[in-house]
Amino acid sequence: MATKIQQETTHGQYILDPVSHFKGIPWCADLLSDKSIIHVAIPDRRQKLDSEYTLVKETLNSATTVRACVTYFRLPKRATGQPQPGEDKKNPFVEISTLLDLGSGINGYAKTCHGGFIATVFDEVMGTAAWQQSGDNGAYTVDMKLNFKKPLFTPAVVRCVGKVVKKEGRKITVEAAFVGEDGSVFTEAQAVFLEMKRNIGKAQEAKYGTAKSNL
Repeated sequence: MATKIQQETTHGQYILDPVSHFKGIPWCADLLSDKSIIHVAIPDRRQKLDSEYTLVKETLNSATTVRACVTYFRLPKRATGQPQPGEDKKNPFVEISTLLDLGSGINGYAKTCHGGFIATVFDEVMGTAAWQQSGDNGAYTVDMKLNFKKPLFTPAVVRCVGKVVKKEGRKITVEAAFVGEDGSVFTEAQAVFLEMKRNIGKAQEAKYGTAKSNL
């Protein structure tokens, strides 16, 4: 059963300690013990005065929607050892995964996660991956395609994993998947993000290099 969040935290999520929460789930603990992880982040769900991100900070942050989420960054292993198209060795394409504990308040059909929610999470995770490859003004979604392979029944704990696969000038191509405990794929996605030349209103985000974070 989810533990209700206390009055004051540094993240504002429904679960008080999201990292400990997921480390208490064996298959999630295995993922978080991967030595190739370079950073672990607890997404900030505290409200902002300018109403930015109210969808994920308010609507999708509750006992019945997203009870907890943790994002981790890792350097993917490559069979060839060669960089991807447009990849800079000084800023490699990082794989980004978000663990999510989902309730039934995101359903479309009975006990079944709505596809619009899945698209929203894809946009957040792939957008974070694209942001790591962009300048200070970030990158924004211009195209996204989803392939729904099988229904995601709720409640559930799942992982959304995404990574940049190509960068051509200002265009950044990202691929992602919703994955279950057994590795089965619920939905796949591919999107194109465009690196912005000027700030159009989004707050800056941190970018992560190779410093290992403590778990």
